[in-house]
Amino acid sequence: MTALRRGLASGLLFAAASFCAGVAIVAAGVAWGVSSLIDASGQDEFIETFVGGTENADAAKVVRIEIMGEIGHPAASSPMDNILNNVTGTGGKGSNGDVEAFYAVRERVRLATVQKDVKGLFIVIDSPGGDLVDSDMLWHDVTLFRKAQPGRFVFVHALAQCCSGAYYVASAADSVMVLPSGVVGSIGVIADYGVNVSELAKRFGISSMVVSTGTHKDVLNPFKPVDASQMAVEKRIVECQFARFIDAVAQGRGMPVDKVRALADGRTYAAPDALANGLVDAIGYDDDALAKLEELAGGEVCVVAYDEPSPGAMERIVSVFKALRAHRRSCAPRVSRHTRAVRAYGFSDSGPRASD
Repeated sequence: MTALRRGLASGLLFAAASFCAGVAIVAAGVAWGVSSLIDASGQDEFIETFVGGTENADAAKVVRIEIMGEIGHPAASSPMDNILNNVTGTGGKGSNGDVEAFYAVRERVRLATVQKDVKGLFIVIDSPGGDLVDSDMLWHDVTLFRKAQPGRFVFVHALAQCCSGAYYVASAADSVMVLPSGVVGSIGVIADYGVNVSELAKRFGISSMVVSTGTHKDVLNPFKPVDASQMAVEKRIVECQFARFIDAVAQGRGMPVDKVRALADGRTYAAPDALANGLVDAIGYDDDALAKLEELAGGEVCVVAYDEPSPGAMERIVSVFKALRAHRRSCAPRVSRHTRAVRAYGFSDSGPRASD
């Protein structure tokens, strides 16, 4: 009887061990599979879609790229927002779902640049402008497209508005056309530092506690009176950026710098005035734009667009796992109050560092 009990116990232990081992193997397999899917999934490829002109094999290929809305990085979001976006399929569009994200536009321009069979860029713009640095990078990308291969051209069709940073980008084109009812221009730079509440804060006994190095590190603190020397530093930055803007327009439009500067008082120009002042080359609608493309190409054109493929069910699942992993990594461990205060003032265990 004792031997029987020992045999049953041994059998149960063996079965339990086998079951646990099987579960472990299955779990490891699932984990390996998910990890492999995540690690193996690279950047989505674009799908080339015909959007206009002719599909004849002899036609010059032109890539249509849209710049709609404000130019700049996508709106910042938390890791959990990214998870929800991946589930609902609304991620990667920035603050407005109808506006192509800044990096998506750059990716399309760069992709067109390396394609040997692409002869031209057809950039459609309806934008009030945006971040100057981002506009400058797009301007640079467009100029690189033209230089990458002889005989290439860039044509811009401005819709309702092509202003400020958007016109910065447009100035890199060989030809610019605007709708009869559209506006262009607003050449200039603005830096908005908010409001100064030092007098209001003083009235209510409110003061800021800031530790910084140098007289200009705590620049334009709204709780301190406006410092003329700090304003001079910031104005110098704006003036340098403005000079860069002026040079880009003068270079792209083939205009003297003095003439561009005279036009660059921040105003927008109606289509007829923009044409008269040399800011655009023509006024026209979509059919006129297609005719201009054929003129620049020297014949028929095949206009295509780079579209992102719609994610399938498996891609959605993989995206959720990737977002969850990013969210887990972003959750920093709790730190003591002292450690948190030290880090807030720009120090780490290894010593001082440049503050963000």
